[in-house]
Amino acid sequence: MDCDVVTAVDGLQAQHELVHGAFDLVLTDLSMPGADGFEVLRAVRELRSGLPAIVLTAHSSTAECVRAMRAGAADFIGKPFDHGQLQQSVRAALHSRQPGTASRPPADDEHLPLATLIGDSPQMQAAIEEVERVAQTDVPIVLFGEPGTGKRALARLVHAMSRRAGKALVAFRCGSLEPEQLDNALFGEDGSTGELFHAAGGTLLISQLERLETARCDKLIGELLRRRPDVRLLFSIDLNQAGGEDTANNLAETLRVTFETVLISMPALRDRQQDLPLLIEHFAELANRRSGRRINAHSLVSALKQYSWPGNLTELEARISQYVTEAPTELVEEAVAQPNEFVVPIQRIRATLILDDGSRREVALPRGQGQSIEELFAAREPFVPVNESGGTRIYARSTLACVVADEPDRADDGLPHKHRAVRVTLRSGIVLEGELRYVAVEGRARVTDVLNEPAPSFALYAGTTTHHIAKAHVRSIEEC
Repeated sequence: MDCDVVTAVDGLQAQHELVHGAFDLVLTDLSMPGADGFEVLRAVRELRSGLPAIVLTAHSSTAECVRAMRAGAADFIGKPFDHGQLQQSVRAALHSRQPGTASRPPADDEHLPLATLIGDSPQMQAAIEEVERVAQTDVPIVLFGEPGTGKRALARLVHAMSRRAGKALVAFRCGSLEPEQLDNALFGEDGSTGELFHAAGGTLLISQLERLETARCDKLIGELLRRRPDVRLLFSIDLNQAGGEDTANNLAETLRVTFETVLISMPALRDRQQDLPLLIEHFAELANRRSGRRINAHSLVSALKQYSWPGNLTELEARISQYVTEAPTELVEEAVAQPNEFVVPIQRIRATLILDDGSRREVALPRGQGQSIEELFAAREPFVPVNESGGTRIYARSTLACVVADEPDRADDGLPHKHRAVRVTLRSGIVLEGELRYVAVEGRARVTDVLNEPAPSFALYAGTTTHHIAKAHVRSIEEC
């Protein structure tokens, strides 16, 4: 590969280069003096958002790999590494960064990055723990699950964590070949060709066995058993492609009896809904790199949770990629469910968003004719499109703790009001002070009564500035 390379002797120098240089890709070790690889990944995320990073390390563990993925690494490769594998990973990372590259991902999970394996769901944690238990052995593994669940990504994790990480990981698809081509493609004519030869000393992933006729499948399995090659054998079985759960289970049982395999089940996306926020954020970032846009689809979690995702991770990535690529500058309600229906806001108002984590964002909020900021909190749509300096972003309505805006011409409704100076503490710990105004009604004496009213938000006034506060994010309210 023809690349211009800048080197850094440690993590601190790497951070310095990130501040002062322009790069398309970062390759980093984990164990370094001064600042480790996780500090470098953090600097990449904060200083060069969207810049892909690949982690290389001689001290690989499943826990470190998962932590690196959470920190934003595009790939994780153990040392000593196979040069072909590294080049493939570099090409994929550079390709994902080029605007104008294919916006629609392939219809299988071969391309899915290791980051799709992150998650806190019990099903995903069980799969990762099983990998950690068997990765350092040569025990053959059956990866079992629906298409698009990330079985090939899990195979890459097994290889990266194994003692064979310095050798090649070779993927062989049975279903893409005619029956008469299988033997030559896998075993070669003289033992010096074929995918089995190229995988020598490394890992061989065999998929689509379920697409073969039973007799042909049995013959291939028997030949593998007879040869006993010096490879780590991984088998991937697509549950739906196998024609039913019974057929898939029978194939898995045949492999277990023949090779004494360990079975690792990959959960369907509908069974790991709590992992959706991380996955959506990751796929949105990939789509942003490909399209050259800066749209944050993480806020669409509420809408996307209503879908069962029969295509699993590949369908999720395709939907997010389509959304990021096709959405115009002015984003509107139901943009994912109805990607071709858009409206243009009539007016925008400058405001500061205070989010549920305490962070602040300077934005321009869309506001239709006669619409108030209070209506933003009461609207049924789960997300709010806003303009920021870096482009258009979307925020989940549930993450908006407060909207701060200058409203000097706010109309007086002519009713008698009470005025009380109060201090409001948000759940994030942020304290806001101002004047609470409410209509004087009989029996209302406590400032906390404002929290019991049906409206989802209330206003706090400080001069010409109004704080529109979501009640769901209030920890306490008291008189000053």
